[in-house]
Amino acid sequence: MFLGYILAGAAGSEIRIMPLGDSITEGYGSTSSDGYNGYRKPLYLNLTAAGYNVDFVGGENAGDFPDPNHEGHGGWHAEKYGTTYDINDQVYGWLVAHPADIVLLHIGTNDISENGQDANELSDILNEIDRFSTITKVILALIINRTDDSNKVLETTQFNIDVNNMAQNRIAAGDDIIIVDMESALNYTTDMHDYLHPNNAGYAKMADVWFDALDSIINPPLITSTPITNATVSQPYQYDVDANGYPEPTYALISSPNGMTIDQNTGLIEWFPTTVGDFNVTVEVSNGQPPDANQSFVIKVDHTIEFDAASSNANGSDGNTLSWQHTIGDGDKRILVVGIAGEDDNMNDLVISSVKYNDVNMTLVEDSSITVSSGSPVYHMKTELYYLLDANLPFLSGEYTVTVTYNGDIMERCGGAISLANVEQDVREAVATNSNVDQNTISTNITTQTDNAWVVDVVGCGDTGSFLTNAGGMTERFDVNSNSSATAGSTKPVELAQETTMSWTHSVANRLAHSAAAFAPAPYIIAGYISEPNDAPVEGVLVSADANVADTTDPDGYYEVLVPSGWSGTVTPTKDGYLFAPSKRTYNSVTTDLLSQDYMDIILYDLYSDGIIDWLDLKVICDNWLTPGPEADFNGDNVVNFLDFAEFALAW
Repeated sequence: MFLGYILAGAAGSEIRIMPLGDSITEGYGSTSSDGYNGYRKPLYLNLTAAGYNVDFVGGENAGDFPDPNHEGHGGWHAEKYGTTYDINDQVYGWLVAHPADIVLLHIGTNDISENGQDANELSDILNEIDRFSTITKVILALIINRTDDSNKVLETTQFNIDVNNMAQNRIAAGDDIIIVDMESALNYTTDMHDYLHPNNAGYAKMADVWFDALDSIINPPLITSTPITNATVSQPYQYDVDANGYPEPTYALISSPNGMTIDQNTGLIEWFPTTVGDFNVTVEVSNGQPPDANQSFVIKVDHTIEFDAASSNANGSDGNTLSWQHTIGDGDKRILVVGIAGEDDNMNDLVISSVKYNDVNMTLVEDSSITVSSGSPVYHMKTELYYLLDANLPFLSGEYTVTVTYNGDIMERCGGAISLANVEQDVREAVATNSNVDQNTISTNITTQTDNAWVVDVVGCGDTGSFLTNAGGMTERFDVNSNSSATAGSTKPVELAQETTMSWTHSVANRLAHSAAAFAPAPYIIAGYISEPNDAPVEGVLVSADANVADTTDPDGYYEVLVPSGWSGTVTPTKDGYLFAPSKRTYNSVTTDLLSQDYMDIILYDLYSDGIIDWLDLKVICDNWLTPGPEADFNGDNVVNFLDFAEFALAW
């Protein structure tokens, strides 16, 4: 309960400071009209003048300044067994009643006066503070000395040495203690009210020592982390905001997209984006010490390849086929990738004559075949990848059969299928293979060409056993065994176009073959219609997206250009003898399909024949106003009037 209270207090509007000790903390010897001020008044004034937002706490009250609360008790000891004048016995209850973020502890003078000093008694007090809250900081004073007895002066110095050693040992063990030297702060000729207590000048010097210690630990928040500004649809997004400062800061979202959350104590942002686009985020970090820290950034959410399903099978009996069921989903722009691992002593029999899904032939991923041979007699392990695009996949989601057929009977046949959605409907963008003998680990590097591409792989081993992925980002999708061989497959999204590693470890060292292929995410569509003013379609218009891609309008006037995620540029329609409005469309960071990007042929309205529609064309209309004739008679009623002007205005 108390830990939670302290956490709330530390991140609130004020830092709660408990002055703790005997009559020196109470302020005996200082002068004020309303009681003792001691070091507490000059310390409070120094802190508030420096802009710190503090609250002195405690059950006692003395002084003529705005915040005189404290736990200074005249005549009390660190520990005095069998009496009530014992700080150690009471401090836990005081903290429960008056929770503090920081304790200023100055105690031991009265113990020395009665020959009962022991640095371990202060350690007991620190234990009680830790019992209340391990996050409460303690600033521990090496106490001021005295002027009454030379032996007591020496005992005070020795006590401080013992306290320092005790505290250093606790600090080394992880305790949060700051040691301040009050003994050296005072001039014992001019700064004392009597032989034990400072005067106002001495208390002011004590206040300076406390202030320097507090000033070293109280800091406004500073954000030290860099935001993550890329995300993908249907993939979890996380960003752990890091900030330093004391007290411990709390975190809040000032602006954010729907569904985004932040842990107020740790700064962890979590979100599950469901749409593409740019999303503004502002984080505020505060700890009660101005100024608050703010971080604003934009998260760009792209669509990406999505995993659909995986399946597999294996057969260790001689035969030339391997089949299994794979359930395909109904996503957009799907692809099915099948990975095969076969082993036999006859290379010709290992040649695959066909791979089919739903009785439709799949296509070999070019350059994906790899064979490794070893042993006596010699055995051959071969892996390869096949794919089928959306146009040839079943229209309806459901379970369909994968069938692999070899040229001849082979001993070991293993395979798996992985279906994905939102994939570029083209051949693989990269491929890589690798093999080794008498090893149980294989790694293959492949270089993706497109941001957010996915790598799909298949690995085979000439011995039964299990595979484990051995590179970050890989997700194992299948892992099967026949009598004496094994195969596994995985997927790996690669956020930025770059070289990435696919790596596997098998439980047995033997022949290893590995095939990997990278597939790009589906591009975005920019599409629309081009028509005449009377809505008649214009066929044969070349529509180009800068130097990326181009399309030509069909008989319906429809065009469709494909651009990569995040593309910026200009789409321009062109056709000899035609003038279009708008003349072009400019796009910035495309992150969704853009439809209804229509154009109109306005050559009819270019009356001045200068390639643009402007005031000069309007002048031609005015010159022909209410006269018959074809010029400016756009609707063909043999007169130029408001009907023609209205049509012109739409084109303009």
